[in-house]
Amino acid sequence: MNYLSPLINYRTSYFFAFYSLVFLLSVNIIPQVFTVLVVFVVLSLFFIDREGFGVHKNIRYFYYISLFWFFSAVISVVTFNYENLFIMSFEPYWVLLLWPLIYFSSIKYINNLILFKKIFVILGLIYIFFVFFVVYSDPVRGLGFLESPIVKGNLGMMVGLMSFVLFFYFKDLFWRLLAVTVFFCGVYFSFLTGSRGGWLALFISFFTILLFLYFYDREKLKSFFIVLFVFALIFIFSWQFLPISDRILAAYENVFDYFSGTSRTTSLGYRFDMWLIAINEFIKSPVWGHGFNSFGEVYKGYIESGHVPPVSGRATWRQPHNDYLRVLVEQGLIGFIPMMLFFFYPFVFFIRKIRVHACSQRKIAYLGLMGIVMIESIMEFMLTDMNITTKYFMYIYIFTIVLIMSLISNNVKPLADRL
Repeated sequence: MNYLSPLINYRTSYFFAFYSLVFLLSVNIIPQVFTVLVVFVVLSLFFIDREGFGVHKNIRYFYYISLFWFFSAVISVVTFNYENLFIMSFEPYWVLLLWPLIYFSSIKYINNLILFKKIFVILGLIYIFFVFFVVYSDPVRGLGFLESPIVKGNLGMMVGLMSFVLFFYFKDLFWRLLAVTVFFCGVYFSFLTGSRGGWLALFISFFTILLFLYFYDREKLKSFFIVLFVFALIFIFSWQFLPISDRILAAYENVFDYFSGTSRTTSLGYRFDMWLIAINEFIKSPVWGHGFNSFGEVYKGYIESGHVPPVSGRATWRQPHNDYLRVLVEQGLIGFIPMMLFFFYPFVFFIRKIRVHACSQRKIAYLGLMGIVMIESIMEFMLTDMNITTKYFMYIYIFTIVLIMSLISNNVKPLADRL
């Protein structure tokens, strides 16, 4: 009965009804301007009787930040071309409005920390097959199984690093072996895809996990260095089968060609031009930006004026291959501030929970560490490509972060919680 009681509460029923309507509006069934009006109604309900929903304050604050970021996108549309408001679906930003629907229908009632961690590892085992298929079939990068290699490689890296955290949490040998297997396969798959932009996350997360173990679980430091040693051995013996050296050499040549003036039409050459243009255009309009999804037209103008070489096989680049710069140039500081809060708020939440509960509630601390590793990974991925402003990473990030925050809030012992 406790499970169903929130569903029969009339306030929650209204909440479901309004958010279902928002979902329909967001997929272009009705002009988008009504989406904004409905969201304001939902927001007012959330403020007027916020305790009536039984929502933890951290979830509520994260929801406010989500709305803040969504409305910054709306503002950038209204400011520069209000007619687009009637036809735009705000992909992938509409999920910033809809995740409470998932929260109230499922996440809110998930309390089993151990089950979540085991399911995460089980799902991560899929990277065993990914590695096998890539090694066996040896597909060309960008084709077949390695289509969209950056997205797939970054996901593999992130799942592997989060599983590495669970390796130190589990006490049962079986689950520890599964977790470390997912770690090896996820990272190895990232290497196979050649998604070099995400490899820095490996070192950042290693350092974060090392700090955590040093301060809160020093008994596991030995295991950390043993796994690191085994990982290094596997890395060395399989070096000839990995595209790492080729990708690093290509990056070096791209950088040299660009700054020597030899060629700007390389992977990094295009990126350098896009980043410089994005910075230049942000300086011109730092507060409001140049409008939602406007980078493609901005870059096209530079091509037509001869400031940058044309893009082979396409008219322009639609995004600057950097989420931070994309939001700055398109939405200005109005959009950049909520985007950063979108990461920093849960990041700080996890750090505070770790500091308070590392000794008394080990399961809470390691779950918080999983969240930190996920945030660090995605924020690093955002430096060299689109991640959070694409639907896949936006969906995965919101669902996982809200789930982790909810699990922590549902399981923390009230007397020990000093937040």
